[in-house]
Formats: sequence, structure tokens, C-alpha cells
Amino acid sequence: MAFRLVCGRRRFARRRSPVRGGVDLDILDACTRGSPNAASFGILRAVAEVEATPRRPGFLTLVLIVAWFIGLQTLQSGYATLRVLRNPLAGDGLGYPDAVNVALVESVSSHASSAMPIAVAQLLLGGLLLATSLGTLFGGIRRVGYTLQALFANAVLACVAYPIGEPVRDAMVEAFVQGTQLPPELAGTLTEAQAHNAYLWGFRLAFGLHLAVIGTLAWALSRRSVREFLAFSPSTPREN
Repeated sequence: MAFRLVCGRRRFARRRSPVRGGVDLDILDACTRGSPNAASFGILRAVAEVEATPRRPGFLTLVLIVAWFIGLQTLQSGYATLRVLRNPLAGDGLGYPDAVNVALVESVSSHASSAMPIAVAQLLLGGLLLATSLGTLFGGIRRVGYTLQALFANAVLACVAYPIGEPVRDAMVEAFVQGTQLPPELAGTLTEAQAHNAYLWGFRLAFGLHLAVIGTLAWALSRRSVREFLAFSPSTPREN
């Protein structure tokens, strides 16, 4: 609500505050100096300063933690690929069945020319998202734009890496179908082709979920309440 505060015979116009409903603290300081009611204006200024401080959005911490986990996951994925390219025996520690580990290592090694640039990009952009989200979470970074840019870069990287990684996924799916045993309740109902498609759709759903989470995080971080909270910096004390 727009209003005018009168001090003596001078009329001070309220400047637009970054916080809706805020009070222009410069006006209160001008009224305090040389006024017989300096104490009253000081109390009013203290109350106005508290009311003008934007509250931390309740969802901000959760959003930044999820962004941190996405960055960590991307960084680990790139690091694991680089380890396999450097030492094929490192594939034994990926947690897949033996047949899948062998197929993964062979496929990554045979497509090293495309797998290595993607792995390096995952290592760098995952680390960037991890650093920006962590910095914003603990107040070291007061601009949400850095985390938004890191999220956008990771989304673009995921869209580029998904079609490039198709040969590796196909080899893994084939190894899953040939080298693993289906649950008893599915063994008699799914053919080999159907099981192959089921594993492929699992990768597709994981990719779609990854992009959906990134989009949701970007939408949450672009909310006005988040921008106001991160852009706010407490005013320095003024001499009366």
C-alpha cells in the first residue's frame, strides 16, 4: 500500500520496497535526526526493519538439498565412466551383476571417443551444480541465478548424453535379459523381447524423471519469494 510519511513540514515519499508492504527505512532515519521524538522513531524503525526482512521459504532447503544430490549423482556417473576407461577392472565395483559389468565395460571401452567427453562434462557440470547448490544453501551465494544456470546446463547435458549412450544401454539391457533370471511371477508371462523392452522403458522413465526433477527445482528456485530472500541484504546501521 502506497503511503506518505510526514515529518515536520517536509513530506517524504515512500520509495518502492523490494518487500511488499515494507517501510522505507531512509525516511525513518531522516525523521529521527533532530526530532524530539527520536526514541519513538527508533522503535518504529526497528519494527519496520524486522517486518521488511523477507522470510526464508520453507521449501528452499529441500530444493537445494535435492539439487545437491543431482549434482553429486552426475559427478559420480562421470567419475565412474572415467575410471572404467582408465582401468576396465574398476567396473567390478559398479554393483551390477557380473554379466552386466562385463557388457558395460566392453561397450564403454569400444565407444571411448564419445563416452570420455560426456564423462568429463558430467564431472564438471555435476561439480558445478553441487557447489552452487551447497553455496546457496549455506548463504555463501546470494544469487539464485547461478544454481538455475547449473541446473539448465545439467539438463542440456542429460539430453545430449542420453542418445549418445544408447549403445551402452543396449548392451546392458541385453546382458540383463540374458544373464539375469526374471522373478518367478514374470518368468512365464514375459518373452525375451518383452523383457528387453521393459528394461529399456526403465531407462527411459529414469531419464524422464531426471528431467522432471530438474524442471521442478528450476521452477521452485525461480519463485518470487526465493529471489527476494536471496537478494535481501540487511541495511547497515546509520548514524543518527
